[in-house]
Amino acid sequence: MSKILGAHSPFFWMYLYRRIKPALSKLDDNKTDRVTVRLVREIADLAIQKYSNLSINNDVKRSSELSYESCWGGSLKKAIEELPSAQRTAISEVIINNLKEVDSFNPSSFESTNYRDIYEVEGLAYEYWLCTARLRSLGKGHKCHFYPKEKEFFDERKSELEKAILYYDERGQSGEYIPTFVGVISKVLSERDALKNLLVCQYNIDNIDISDLINKMGLPVKVADGGSLTNCLPIFLSATNFSNAHSYLNNDFEKKWGFSFVDLIQLIWALSNLAMVPNAYLEDPERQSLGLFFLRLLKRGYAIYLFEPEKGYGALYDRLTQILGLPKEAADALIAKVQPVLAFLTLDQGRQKSMSLWSGGPRAIIVPHGKFIVIDLVGLVGFLQRSLTGVRDDGKIRGELFEDAVRNEISNSLPKGMQTGQRKIKVAGQLKDEIDLLLRKGDTVWVCECFSMWRPLSIEVGEESILNNRTERLREKLAQADELQISGS
Repeated sequence: MSKILGAHSPFFWMYLYRRIKPALSKLDDNKTDRVTVRLVREIADLAIQKYSNLSINNDVKRSSELSYESCWGGSLKKAIEELPSAQRTAISEVIINNLKEVDSFNPSSFESTNYRDIYEVEGLAYEYWLCTARLRSLGKGHKCHFYPKEKEFFDERKSELEKAILYYDERGQSGEYIPTFVGVISKVLSERDALKNLLVCQYNIDNIDISDLINKMGLPVKVADGGSLTNCLPIFLSATNFSNAHSYLNNDFEKKWGFSFVDLIQLIWALSNLAMVPNAYLEDPERQSLGLFFLRLLKRGYAIYLFEPEKGYGALYDRLTQILGLPKEAADALIAKVQPVLAFLTLDQGRQKSMSLWSGGPRAIIVPHGKFIVIDLVGLVGFLQRSLTGVRDDGKIRGELFEDAVRNEISNSLPKGMQTGQRKIKVAGQLKDEIDLLLRKGDTVWVCECFSMWRPLSIEVGEESILNNRTERLREKLAQADELQISGS
């Protein structure tokens, strides 16, 4: 991966990779389901950040800096010359006009083999995923046999464990929550009041058509072939709720980094909003619909800006005060810390060295490209999940927050005939125990025990001692629930 990706800038490879449909080749010799596609894409995206050459910033340029002959490294002109003469003239005229009128970004240093290169990186990411998946399986109790003669591995899988792994993968892909590795969850919101929510992007692996959403935003579009418009889908989170859910870590986070977790989330919101609602739209909303900008963003999952510090800080400030509704004093205090926060989010050589593919980070949200910055919203979910790694944690407070989240969510979504019950269990007037959640339906009672714990990064490579410790703690909690006897109040 390093040899391939080191030949170009991170933005160059992002530009190519985000134009490829998020799917795996059917020729891959193992799983190609939606969970695997997501994991492989995460590894490939992280490899692009880790191994690309940050000193190169001229291999993707604005069309105003490119001639028709140099666009796509001359490959575009060569491809058009292969067309029949009637088509050749018409298409070349359209492209030349677009290069003059639409100041978009296009590769300048490009060879046709570069697409083969990025597919090879994805193939290597698949093999990397397969290796770590087998390590996790071994750590959880599977066996792996190697046959020297055939030079092949064979997995001996336990059916019960296999079902548990599949269930865990499906649960994690429900899309209703974004859990951080601390063990706190935040509920995903709808697109209602989207401007005040934090937008993150996920790959459109299931080929979902979002034309209705784009239509609501003022751009009439329709999918003609039954496919999808975009490679990415939007997820909306409440920035306020997300930071509040982790507020108990605020002081320790600030001691470690010099700014609070709330500062970080609010500036991430401002960057996300900058990607979703460009300055051009705010300056003249009648000129182009918001749906057009949103469609462009979801096609690739990133936005690129000419970011001059003073002007850029002003754009973030205006969004924080005018859209998020932050008081002027709070916004002033936040902008005073903007430089270290943006540095925390930006890809540089130091971050490249500290990145590891097996742990998923630390991933960057801002990718520099000369005078421009690329705001990568696809990487935001992984970033948020790992953003508190290395910060001290009070398990008791975390557990209480998790219990509150579970109780609130279940209470708001109970089926007909089911209700919550008293949590304090008394025998002969004396408090015997207090449970996290009790559900009743007729004569049946469910006693629910909520349990939250950190997810160490070493789980990704199946470190057996960590897995065994987590398993033992879960067994203790299950035993507590089993031993609870309810004998009247």
